[in-house]
Amino acid sequence: MKRRLFAIVCALVIVNVTLWAQSGYCGDPNVNGGMDVKWTVADGVLTISGVGAMADYSHKGASWSSYDFEKVEISEGVTSIGKCALSHCTSLASITIPNSVTSIGDWAFSKCYALTDIALPHSVTSIGDKAFSKCTTLTVIDIPHSVTSIGNSVFSECASLTNITIPNSVTSIGYYAFEACFALTDLTLPHSVTSIGKNAFSYAGLTSIIIP
Repeated sequence: MKRRLFAIVCALVIVNVTLWAQSGYCGDPNVNGGMDVKWTVADGVLTISGVGAMADYSHKGASWSSYDFEKVEISEGVTSIGKCALSHCTSLASITIPNSVTSIGDWAFSKCYALTDIALPHSVTSIGDKAFSKCTTLTVIDIPHSVTSIGNSVFSECASLTNITIPNSVTSIGYYAFEACFALTDLTLPHSVTSIGKNAFSYAGLTSIIIP
């Protein structure tokens, strides 16, 4: 009887720890201790909700990196996607980004191998370096008119990228921005572009490019 009771208690403890581990806070640690933004993983979906900016992370990944999920839903009110926030999320195939998000951090989606397309809202004004690097199955992305620069190595090694729209708001393209984009065969640069970084298109599949 005692052994059975002990086993039940252990099982309940394990369940409670598991449930606790599948949620937490991920806001800017300098604002209310990061408690203004929360994350939850359930049924293959990572939900990020709250008000304010997300925290930045190291290359070791965020708290949810150890969980397997295919979809990310960011709720209205969250204003940024932190550095390395979703890097190495290899099963991520779909993400919803609200109009409240204004910035995407460095390496935010790096090595999201299952991500094929992504819609960026027009509220986004900045995209960090290597934000989409090594997203090897990413095929299409439209950059909103609110973005003024394409940073360094943002799309490097996106080997499947075939279509990208660069709006008239963009004035600069960073170094290695489209490096090893083997499937990108043609590109039109808008008249707003005044500078292109070194090796921006090295090893790309370009056969045609229009430079104003």
